Amino acid sequence: PSELIFTEVADISGRVSKINATYLNVHFVPTFSFGRYHGFRVGFGVYGGYRIGSHTKMKFDDMNGDKQKDKVKDSFHINPFKYGFRAQVGWDFFDLFFNYDLTEFFDEDAIAPRLTPVTFGVIF
Repeated sequence: PSELIFTEVADISGRVSKINATYLNVHFVPTFSFGRYHGFRVGFGVYGGYRIGSHTKMKFDDMNGDKQKDKVKDSFHINPFKYGFRAQVGWDFFDLFFNYDLTEFFDEDAIAPRLTPVTFGVIF
């Protein structure tokens, strides 16, 4: 199996460390409306996505105290596909959504943390 390695470097002072994965998603969420005109609505359904990019970004102070930034593009053993359940609730011109992935964030054969993502947000 592939291995994802996390290392600690003693001569730098880290400020930000993150991993980003961008997916192209489609969803099927039947929605039920209540009330007239801009009424309350609620929907439940499924979604799926394909990873179109991923990168890590690290901001740190080097041993001289200078600010540095490092960005690396790679797959990082991130699962290329994702799917799961989606719930939406809305009123007037905006919706709130909640996604629960049924797939793990990293590939199954990678020696990496077992993470199941949850996503939420606002749609205008």
